[in-house]
Amino acid sequence: MASNGSGEKQSVVQVQTIVQLRDYEIKQEQINVQKVAMTSHKWVCCCHEYRRKRLNRKRVTIVNLYSKAPHPRSWPSIAESAAMNPVTPLLALKGGRSIEIFDLELRKRRHICTMESPIVYWTWVNSEVIAIVTSRQVYHWNIAGEREPSRVFQRHGRLKQCQLVSYKTDKALKWMALTGLYKEDSGFVCGVTQLYSKDYKLTQCIEAYCVAFCEYRFNSNPNLSTVVCIAQRTPGKQGKLHILELGPHISGNSALSNHTDDLNFSQADEFKHDFPVSIQVSESYGLVFIMTKYGWLLLCDLETGFHIGSARVTPHTIFTTSLKADGKGILGVSRNGKVLSITIKEAIILQHLHRTCKKINIFQRLANKFATNDNTALYPFTRFDTMV
Repeated sequence: MASNGSGEKQSVVQVQTIVQLRDYEIKQEQINVQKVAMTSHKWVCCCHEYRRKRLNRKRVTIVNLYSKAPHPRSWPSIAESAAMNPVTPLLALKGGRSIEIFDLELRKRRHICTMESPIVYWTWVNSEVIAIVTSRQVYHWNIAGEREPSRVFQRHGRLKQCQLVSYKTDKALKWMALTGLYKEDSGFVCGVTQLYSKDYKLTQCIEAYCVAFCEYRFNSNPNLSTVVCIAQRTPGKQGKLHILELGPHISGNSALSNHTDDLNFSQADEFKHDFPVSIQVSESYGLVFIMTKYGWLLLCDLETGFHIGSARVTPHTIFTTSLKADGKGILGVSRNGKVLSITIKEAIILQHLHRTCKKINIFQRLANKFATNDNTALYPFTRFDTMV
């Protein structure tokens, strides 16, 4: 929330429901992280059961989110889980130890692989690579050039008792992060992330609920840097956001920088067990969107880690998110079946930074980025507030 100067609180985001998955015969109990995948802003994919002629039947339903009127496509399938390619109309289905990839336009199977060990977790990394995690190893399957998945690194022992919930890489596939959750005896859910560097062949486990990589040019640098964002929270305390510029150092840029700032969780008793569940980074605006289990969005600055503001966007758990195409917000799927569009309110954010937080450097940088993206309505406002 942000103050408008008169003491009233205004939300930093606007929330809209664009799809209700239950409208497509998807039962609420099947709307969860195991059955529903949203790998980009284009599609939501769900494996579910429906009842016909007194029999339970299985199928895969895909909802197209980028058309003006989202519409579903469904096929009978015995797959355990499914995920759309983030860019092209390729559908990946996982059953047992096998993953098959189908071209929806050509209506034929394009690729198939079968692992020797059970598949514990899998996801699209980009439009060409699927990550496959077994009980011991992490593999990358490049469908453009490899017939078989290739081993990348070995899982750390600390993840053995965790439920795996996320796997992220940088764009060059040189840095990887595998995240799992486990529950303490106190009932608090904790996160562990295994970081791995392909170049240095080093691995490290850290306490972190979610991680995101991005390519970003800091204000003082002429070149892009690879950056990792790490969200943490100690049970019963406030959280931390770490922004780390990863090596090696790029000639012409300033020395590698690290920034840490507080993540301010609600102190209400009902949210004492809240924790981050996803991070999305807008490279074009330099904003970090952190979604929490109890439906809070935490908006932060990418260059400093500063927590700009918070808004509770839903009382239901959002278990998967994706950055919107324009970088001005995120999409999220909640446990009650709603696909939500969460968009920043630029004018309110700028007012809050300038008048309440007194963060003039962040205010000016964001104002310039908003104006650069043809937001003519904001430009006179930002010019006026810069001069007063």
